[in-house]
Amino acid sequence: MNRSTATWVAATHRGAAGPQKLPTRFPITWLIATWEQTSGLEVDPEAYRWWKGLAQVKAQGIWQGAVRAFMEGTTGELSQAMIGIRISVLQDRETLSEIGWSDESG
Repeated sequence: MNRSTATWVAATHRGAAGPQKLPTRFPITWLIATWEQTSGLEVDPEAYRWWKGLAQVKAQGIWQGAVRAFMEGTTGELSQAMIGIRISVLQDRETLSEIGWSDESG
């Protein structure tokens, strides 16, 4: 995916009235279809799944870094620790869901 194409797709939608801002949340199927139509390329589902998994692992590092910064006194912002803890739980659920695990089993 070329960066300018990805940025364009994420930032605007070309409607009949010209460029329009996207809503803050939209279905991934719509985003992929729009990117494919705009770029003329197709998304490889396995490659997409791999990159999504990598993004989840990287995000965990960011969230844990926020918690560690608070624990080590690098920042005194309690919000850093709380955001890191809360978001990492959501990230865990997303990652487990992606690999087919469910917290409702067992």
